[in-house]
Amino acid sequence: MELEIEKRYCQSCGMPLDINQEELLGTNGDQTKCDEYCFYCYQNGQYTVDYSMKKVIDVWVENTNLFNNHVHTKYTPNELRAVLNKRLPTLKRWKQKADTENIYHEIINRIKVYINSHLFDMLNTEQLSKIAGLSRFHFLRTFKAYTGESIGNYIQRIRLEYIAHQLLTTSLSLNNLVLQTNYHTKHSLSKAFKKHFGLSPLDYKQQYKQQPCNEVPILSGEKLPQIKNIGSLSMIYRTIDNTCSTMKAYKDIWKELLSFAESNITKSSENQFVSVSMDDPLITTYNNCRFLIGITTNQKVKAKGKFGIMEIPAGYYAVFRYEGDYSSLPDLYRYVYLIWLPQSEYRQRDTLTFELYIKTPIEEDYRLKYIFLLKKITKKVP
Repeated sequence: MELEIEKRYCQSCGMPLDINQEELLGTNGDQTKCDEYCFYCYQNGQYTVDYSMKKVIDVWVENTNLFNNHVHTKYTPNELRAVLNKRLPTLKRWKQKADTENIYHEIINRIKVYINSHLFDMLNTEQLSKIAGLSRFHFLRTFKAYTGESIGNYIQRIRLEYIAHQLLTTSLSLNNLVLQTNYHTKHSLSKAFKKHFGLSPLDYKQQYKQQPCNEVPILSGEKLPQIKNIGSLSMIYRTIDNTCSTMKAYKDIWKELLSFAESNITKSSENQFVSVSMDDPLITTYNNCRFLIGITTNQKVKAKGKFGIMEIPAGYYAVFRYEGDYSSLPDLYRYVYLIWLPQSEYRQRDTLTFELYIKTPIEEDYRLKYIFLLKKITKKVP
């Protein structure tokens, strides 16, 4: 098929570039021939179209006959797709793009961790851009491109959602919350809160109190959790974003994570499958929830692109052992947040929760078996 062709490919679309077919070559800015790209992809020193790698493959598959005519092959559309799916990730254009995206994902993950650890400190864009290692303009543009929110809106939203969580799960007054946050006055906090949620803090809390809470199937009929002192857990994680809207997409991300783990850590019976929620799901909208999936490990691993490293801190946790359909989990959260936690002698230290899966998460019934919901808490301070 392609054995006689010198294996020199267009570094964008993967079409073989025969040294005897100069008419297939692209052009540099000075109109000289470019021996790295074909004329479809590169003219006058720049790419002709800003396609994704998948789109480039789709275009060639739609024009399989043209590809075959140019390079004297006899691929079927399916054969050509298989060849290009394997070839394109190795080419200059896509390797550079992948390397750049990996760097930006690492930066965004690092910034989010920093913000979460310094949520009510005085955060400013100059400071954050220095931590990111980017110019202020480049940082602002990159953060919005990768998160869908401006850095200012992101910080404001996370702060207000934390305050809303405190309103629902504790007896703290608005005055106490002002002291714990960087809002200068009760009025400025109330104003920002109402602008974000559409209700005053008092009305917001009252609204949730009036909502019914269904019974939740806790294992063995027990409503009270076990309070356990759990050591820190280090894990490799991958963020679940709002593009993950189907079970297939969710499983595909788990497969990516499992593949990364297989290449970077030695498999052990001590590895556990974890999902982490950084937000209160009763407050934060689904599209904005910071939701991570991970695999615990005792080995040292470097973060790479979308795959980060985080530590679930040691401390006292309330452990609920849950058995039931995934669709009932919101009822469990409502029971924990609106009934058990406010009435208990404990207060949640932050909004972090995590679930430990007993079975491999990509199995068909992984959500229907036993799930441990653990909540980071500290005893109430008098």
